[in-house]
Amino acid sequence: MRQAMRLQKDGRYAEAEALYRQILNANPHYAPALSFLGLIECDTGRAEGLERLAEAVKLEAGISILWLNYGLGLQRQGQLAAAETALRRAIALEDGLYEAHLALARLLYRCGRFDAAALAYRKAVSLQPRQIDGYVNLGAILNESHDFEQAMAVLEAGDRVAPGHPQINLLRGYVLAAENRMDAAVERFRAAVLARPGFTVAEWSAALALPVIYERPEEVAVWRQRWSDNLEKLEASIDLSTPSKVQAALDAVRSNTNFRLHYQGCDDRELQQRYGRLVRRIVEAAYPAYCEPRPRRPVGRDRLRIGFMSHYFRLHSIAKTHAAWATRLDRSRFETFVIYTGGEQDGFTKYIADRVEHFHHRPIIDAALCSFVRGLDLDALIYPDLGMEPAYQILAAMRLAPVQCNGLGHPVTAGLETIDVALSSALMEPPAAEKHYNERLVPLANLGFCYRRPAIDDSLTFDRGGAPIVYACPQYLMKLLPEQDVLFARIAKEDPKSVFWFVANESAAVTRQFQARLARAFADAGVVAEGRIRMLPRLTQQTFYAMYRAADVALDGHAWSGSNTTFEAMACGLPVVTWPGTMMRSRHSAAILRHAGLDAMIADSADGYVALAVALGSDARRRAAARDLVREKAPRIFDDPAPIESLAAFLDAETART
Repeated sequence: MRQAMRLQKDGRYAEAEALYRQILNANPHYAPALSFLGLIECDTGRAEGLERLAEAVKLEAGISILWLNYGLGLQRQGQLAAAETALRRAIALEDGLYEAHLALARLLYRCGRFDAAALAYRKAVSLQPRQIDGYVNLGAILNESHDFEQAMAVLEAGDRVAPGHPQINLLRGYVLAAENRMDAAVERFRAAVLARPGFTVAEWSAALALPVIYERPEEVAVWRQRWSDNLEKLEASIDLSTPSKVQAALDAVRSNTNFRLHYQGCDDRELQQRYGRLVRRIVEAAYPAYCEPRPRRPVGRDRLRIGFMSHYFRLHSIAKTHAAWATRLDRSRFETFVIYTGGEQDGFTKYIADRVEHFHHRPIIDAALCSFVRGLDLDALIYPDLGMEPAYQILAAMRLAPVQCNGLGHPVTAGLETIDVALSSALMEPPAAEKHYNERLVPLANLGFCYRRPAIDDSLTFDRGGAPIVYACPQYLMKLLPEQDVLFARIAKEDPKSVFWFVANESAAVTRQFQARLARAFADAGVVAEGRIRMLPRLTQQTFYAMYRAADVALDGHAWSGSNTTFEAMACGLPVVTWPGTMMRSRHSAAILRHAGLDAMIADSADGYVALAVALGSDARRRAAARDLVREKAPRIFDDPAPIESLAAFLDAETART
């Protein structure tokens, strides 16, 4: 038995299986052999494995390791609730079972229960303080939960246990990068590669690192060129000659996304196309069967089968903008399938699930998910948010449906030949917008979204802190390039009673850097920043609405405009001042305001942006009139059926194409 277990641990499954079967031939009811054989069968995709694991715990219900194996088998089959029960049973029988705490933590992480997962990882570390896995996993989840100080403390403790460990160095690099300490982050990534040559995840992390925010405008071009040059090196050097090298490259794709590249305010089509071709090469090498074209179903079937797959079908900006695409399509014409891959489920998840014909929660993104989606036999598959969750780069590089669409919740071309269409907004796109996309551009009617008017608790208040005039700019700080600091400073100078509200970044270090950068712009304009800049903490949804109702004017970002924030400002009766740019992602607010009939709040230049903001902020009567007008016009932008009708017409026409 021990020899078989050693072989199994080393991944020599065939040899281990043969020994287990010998044992079971002699004693068919020997529970440990049944259990470990069942685990091999689950690992190798055989359905009978789970039955064998269940039989083992029935025979010997008091053995903790059997419950651990059963929990692992259930988890690999996607039965997460049952898996949690089995793992907790193992822990109840033997609280010191390190592997059970580790497995439970991984399961809780997959379910989006980060706090509970962190507790389980802490328990694992306390049980085996010399085992590096606990530090790696705990550090990773703390980093993902944006607890950067604690993450670094755990990773440094892990470094003392295993100095120079490549995974510890990689994660330390991630934490440093999240805090915008880019030189130190790249140094850690390179140290990980030195410790483990061929560590592709670390190589890509070093090559494609980008800042969260920039100190000076000229830094953008420097980092962009570095990114492009390093991408060229990866394109030339990628080695897909063995299964292990293919897996290493796939892991690199899964660990990185070009998210920060898209906040530089540039046209990213060429870089996205190059990156997309590289991803496609890797995915074709890893999953050739899933990259084959999908045949279109014959014309004349009863209803079109439309899939919507997202990592963010919960209380999230993506669900707010895109959920209605799935929930409001006409069921007499369309059979809708929602595939939700995020771990966390909330009231908005239930709202969506209750309003679509088929809702599937599949929080594990793997080959089984790909097989499942292909098996739905969809006519079209829509990805609302390509560019956000890294694993979706792998999914989108496959051919899971004959028609595949980028929903532009992250408003940048996917750059992938496997994505056929970019679904956009007729009002948001600039002239000649098709040149920004690798996909065929299909603008949907009006704003492209059927945005549900938010329910606002008017009883909540927000402390203005005694500010006479408040300009609120609650945009993600990455959206605010250094050039916009000058505009804020000019407004501050021309409206000396004004205070500016921003929402802090997940990293306190990034927030401090932004605040210091803005203070320098104020000083250059002859304005003392002290008492004029307020960094708000991350706010709950209703507190965010209360903040908007307490503010006087909302200031939009220029390089990347607000979308959800502008819908929500309008719902709160707050005037929004915007200056649209040249890319669709800089024109959300302008489109929303135009659709509402509030064109007067749209500036056509930097000077116009400043003048509009100051006019509203410094003139109480004009501001009150603007609030009244926003309240009057806002209903036009909510619950608009035209985009859904437009989407339906597109789907009818597209699926009929040959």
